Amino acid sequence: MDIDSQNYQCHNMLSTKYMTYDGWEIGAPVNDDHEPIIEIVPVPDDEAESSNTNDSEDEDEDTDDNNDNTSTESESNHPPSSDDDDSHSDNDNSNDDDDELISDDSPPDPQLKTRSDDESISDDSVESINETRSKIEANNVIEGNRVRFATKPPNISSFGGKKYNVNMLNIGQDDFAKFEKVKAGLYTTAVGIYFNQMPASKGIKLYRAKAVAAMFKEYKQLEDFNKVLGRINPESLQHDQKRRALRAVNLIKLKHCGKMKGRTCADGSTQRKYVPREEASPPTLSFEALMGILLVNAYEERDTAIFDVPGAYLHAEMPDDKFAILKTEGEFVDIMCEVNPEYKDDVRYEKGKKVLYIQILRALYGMIESALLWYNLYTEVLHKEGFEINAYDRCVANKFITGKQCTIAWYVDNNILSHVETSVVDSVIDTIEGYFPGLVVERGKDLNFLGMEISFLTKGKLWLGLVQYITGMIEELEEALEPY
Repeated sequence: MDIDSQNYQCHNMLSTKYMTYDGWEIGAPVNDDHEPIIEIVPVPDDEAESSNTNDSEDEDEDTDDNNDNTSTESESNHPPSSDDDDSHSDNDNSNDDDDELISDDSPPDPQLKTRSDDESISDDSVESINETRSKIEANNVIEGNRVRFATKPPNISSFGGKKYNVNMLNIGQDDFAKFEKVKAGLYTTAVGIYFNQMPASKGIKLYRAKAVAAMFKEYKQLEDFNKVLGRINPESLQHDQKRRALRAVNLIKLKHCGKMKGRTCADGSTQRKYVPREEASPPTLSFEALMGILLVNAYEERDTAIFDVPGAYLHAEMPDDKFAILKTEGEFVDIMCEVNPEYKDDVRYEKGKKVLYIQILRALYGMIESALLWYNLYTEVLHKEGFEINAYDRCVANKFITGKQCTIAWYVDNNILSHVETSVVDSVIDTIEGYFPGLVVERGKDLNFLGMEISFLTKGKLWLGLVQYITGMIEELEEALEPY
């Protein structure tokens, strides 16, 4: 077949119209008026079998195919005969009779060939597969990729987040069980080192009287230290006030020396809903300001002191416009009532559990505004003593004493103080001690501030490092891992 005839047939295929009408098949092609109609006449069984036999025995398949194509083209060029018109009209009349039913008992059409069970579909194909593929253009072939998912054996987790197969580790089941046990112990030890505290309820179950005594001591300090907590009539509280009450968080910390300490703070996470950020975010000492102060101290050879304010937050009183309530539940109500028997009259039951509402009178740890309340109190004391807050870092204050500058910088409750005269440093520490008793002071050339080791060498030179801090952590880890 030449190229022009192929283009003509492609044009006829593209221009074929499809329509649906009663008695017509859906999607049947409708020919144009001037387009010749090609009729396909079924072949009898005997002729079909003989043609298949001849085709299979013929060695030159290309010649037979060309002859078949030529005969087909010649038939398509002849105009339709009158017999064809009659056959078409008969078919139309038979299709119009929709009420006629075909019985299953009617004899089969002798012109229709049925396939037996022993025959396959490939027997009907005349052309070979390779010849058919040769007629398909490569541009019209779409290759499909089948995705296969291989089954994976069970994996075990590692500390680095990766997973390895058990067979890869070459560990037996018994050894693997020991490995899992050691891994769990190491994980518990690591958590205990980094977070060396536990809920007080768990501590009481593990250590019983020792943990109860630690919590009793903590409650006693809150009662005796500037009256942090106060009584309140639970009947006077509204529903919204009870809903906003801060839950008491009780913790037990077991130190490496064996001592146990109780801690009580408020769960201030619920305050984020109604406390603005500007009322809960105090400034902190910047790294650049700290490095500048250390360089000035080394260059001017100042006397430097480090001191901490114990329980700094608890020194700040709650403002009159702020009303905060602490909610204690369960067994901790009994401990609080042992510390202060007056609380027994305020105990109530909610959902079958003991509940005690206490008013917070000072900045309790855990409240989001406690840090800002302490900052405001500390800056008021420094202003009162003649110090001026630095305009570029609000956690640095300066004052000229005996013609020389005295500098104090702080990070929450950790302070660094310097002056060229030792007597001035002693005087300032005594003054601050009057406001906040119990200062923990460190003096000398070798100091420790916020975990950093500071050593003043000669004029204008100092040494700064974290070796001691890191070494201490390693030693604690080695001590904790001795059982393993």
